[in-house]
Amino acid sequence: MQDQQVAAIRRGLLSACIPQQCLALWATDELQLQVCGSPSIPIDELKKQTRFTGRSVSGSHAALCCGILTRRWLSSPEVEAMFWEAMEQLSDEERSFVLKFATGRIRLCVGYPLRAPFVCAESPSVADRPVNLKVEFESSDSDMLPTSATCYQSIYMPKYADAEKMLTKLRIAALNCMSIDTD
Repeated sequence: MQDQQVAAIRRGLLSACIPQQCLALWATDELQLQVCGSPSIPIDELKKQTRFTGRSVSGSHAALCCGILTRRWLSSPEVEAMFWEAMEQLSDEERSFVLKFATGRIRLCVGYPLRAPFVCAESPSVADRPVNLKVEFESSDSDMLPTSATCYQSIYMPKYADAEKMLTKLRIAALNCMSIDTD
């Protein structure tokens, strides 16, 4: 049975994706890297693929998300810096769990070719950049854990007082929420 499965994968790769001459040059780990992406999640690459919402609107506003009415507060350079300070303290494995929590994927896009169709671009330069993660800040209770919507590649972060509390809550949510596996 396993030989049939391997043969089917090989036929599929050769017929649609990769010329046989190229496939023969790659070791298995190189092929995995090209197909699945790197298990490493560098902060610089994640920053390129992350969008914060609400910069152009003043004040907090109400929004309907996944059937729940929430109050959102605006992103600011200080809040974004707090988010990145928390993310930088995570290991690659923990960042992978955060990515899974928000998107359902454990790795960044291979070659970053994908862009989420639902993201409203503020300028043409933003529209051309790939989006792998969307972060929205809510004005909800700061003792709550972050929530996510994998269908929107989004994390909804409560308003935390500092990066340490944000890190703690994000770590708890990402490392303990495995319900995406049961879909």
